Amino acid sequence: MRPAHLVTNGPFVLKEFTPNDRLVLVKNPYYYDAARVELDAEIFYSLEDRSAALRRFMAGEIQSYDDVPVEQIGFVRSHLDEAFKVTPNLGSYFYAFDTRHKPFDDRRVRQALSMAIDREFLAERIWGGTMDPGYSFVPPGIESYDAPATVAWKDIDPYEREDVSKRLLAEAGFGPEGQKLEVEIRFNNSENHRATAVAIADMWKALGVETRLLASDATSHYAFLREKPTFDLARSGWFADYPDAQNFLFLGQSDNQPLNAASFTNKSYDRLMNEAQVEGLPERRRAILHEAEGLLLDEQPYLVLLTYRSRNLVSPKLKGFEANVLDNHPGRYISISP
Repeated sequence: MRPAHLVTNGPFVLKEFTPNDRLVLVKNPYYYDAARVELDAEIFYSLEDRSAALRRFMAGEIQSYDDVPVEQIGFVRSHLDEAFKVTPNLGSYFYAFDTRHKPFDDRRVRQALSMAIDREFLAERIWGGTMDPGYSFVPPGIESYDAPATVAWKDIDPYEREDVSKRLLAEAGFGPEGQKLEVEIRFNNSENHRATAVAIADMWKALGVETRLLASDATSHYAFLREKPTFDLARSGWFADYPDAQNFLFLGQSDNQPLNAASFTNKSYDRLMNEAQVEGLPERRRAILHEAEGLLLDEQPYLVLLTYRSRNLVSPKLKGFEANVLDNHPGRYISISP
């Protein structure tokens, strides 16, 4: 057990971090309002196996969990409805194209693959209604931004979208009269991510696209994205650090390579983001960011799929757990009843 590192600026301090990913925080007696902090400690477990986490929640071993296996959502709604909290969340679920190499440096290919995806099916059938279809890069719910920009083809009939997708691929040299397009989707392994990738691969069959799936554990997946070797498509996502559109749109800036998973480079986009950064008038800044988002959606370096909704299992014994768009639940305000 590691010794606690006492600090004076937070209600909890580290006491223990074990190799099996068990993190223990204990109440900081030097916190200015320690007398009002009701929890003596917070214990966090890293539980990638969602089914196992659900069993532990039902057994009372954990008081909250921030995910539910897709295939068990029906069961949870039937048996744990009081504990199942689904609320809007500032998070986007997307795939990143590697725009550094062919054919994914071609906007037509990126748009064609994006247009062919039935996002309503993903949200309702794959994610059990715990996600919303994603047609914007910035999720709805940011007050300072108003409604986000959306892809130009959002309201086009799905069959017409498929026709346009085939035409775009043909223009790029793929299809019955051209090359066969092969795509590899990389994702961090979980039931939900695998089911999403399988469904998308099936949708792309109508375009004549052959899709391979490559799964790895989360640590390896994100290490791969940080190292930036070449790839085709990789699952990613982003949750707001703070409620501002810039906190999503900066993922497309060319000078933000550590987080720009798509390696997207566009001088017009960079110019807009730099203008927004120094603009002092809120209305003007909002207009610039909307223009930048529209450009990003038109170029589609990120294949936006879904907007997150937080889906927490919360024990009725847990008090002070309040829904919010950042899905932030500080232990400072939490208590557990007998």
